[in-house]
Amino acid sequence: MDLRTENRALIPPEIVTERLRLRPLAEGDLPWIAAEAGRWDVARWLTRVPHPYTLQDAADFLAQVRAGSIGAVWVITEGNVPVGVVSVGAELGYWLSPSAWGRGVMSEAAGAAVAAAFADPSREEIASSHFDENDRSRRVLDKLGFVETGRHAHVSLARGGEVPGRTMRLTRTAWAMAIADVSTARLTLRRNLPGDAGPMHAIASDWDVVRMLAGWPWPPDPAFTASRCEPVPYEDGLCGAVCRDGHLIGGMGIYGGKLGYMFARDSWGQGYATEMVRALVDASFARYDWDAITADVWADNPASARVLEKAGFRRIGTARRPCAARGADVDAVDFALSRADWRARHD
Repeated sequence: MDLRTENRALIPPEIVTERLRLRPLAEGDLPWIAAEAGRWDVARWLTRVPHPYTLQDAADFLAQVRAGSIGAVWVITEGNVPVGVVSVGAELGYWLSPSAWGRGVMSEAAGAAVAAAFADPSREEIASSHFDENDRSRRVLDKLGFVETGRHAHVSLARGGEVPGRTMRLTRTAWAMAIADVSTARLTLRRNLPGDAGPMHAIASDWDVVRMLAGWPWPPDPAFTASRCEPVPYEDGLCGAVCRDGHLIGGMGIYGGKLGYMFARDSWGQGYATEMVRALVDASFARYDWDAITADVWADNPASARVLEKAGFRRIGTARRPCAARGADVDAVDFALSRADWRARHD
């Protein structure tokens, strides 16, 4: 089934992260939901979960999910074993089985749910809350970039009364900063996330963008774009989405010591490429032991050549290489920035 947020932006029914799979709630999950949400050490931290919690309570919860009154709801699984629930509508909500506490599972799952929600470009913020005593939940929200907006007494069905708590809010911009690998005054570069393939494919559907790239096909291929939006392991380099105010405007990365990038047409001419290339080069030389970073541009792309030269790259040669979009070999100019030259620019 399709799960939708309250503003009806499409949310993926399944999300796969490094360790987890987030999937829709099903009737077969009800006995597990009743058992785990029925634990006092789970229910005491939630607002709308009574204690004891029965199989009928779980069935009622499933009915609410299917009616769309909660938003998008996923069962968090690790190795196909259910370990918790996460939801995002107007608010982010979650709970985790005690057996999965202390291993960063909820940070990973909630981060994926938030990323799916912010894949809707009209979405600007998400709310959440926690009881004052719930330090674990506060740490999850802090990691995602949520900030406190006030104090509030939350009604707890399990405790049978009001419990002091904090309300939290996450803006799109704060979220982008929280997950960024590299930040500048205007931009962030972060690892690719669920939902990035759509806006990246919109960029890759512009002929004037794709003809300046080596391996991207024309006509644009959604499957190819999705493959290029897979997260790159940190040991191989820093690669991902370039964002301005939380909105994806391009992609950039240094993979195995080679730099590449692409930007949406409406982001051209504003110095974004130069700004992020400089920051990414600095971060990469600081994190990896590469002797040099290389790049190449087509000879008919003087704008990219200027970007590289401003960042300290030197021209080291020329060659003819295949361009997938143009379907022909094209004259290319090779560039390199040695570690020694990079260090000299900072001395």
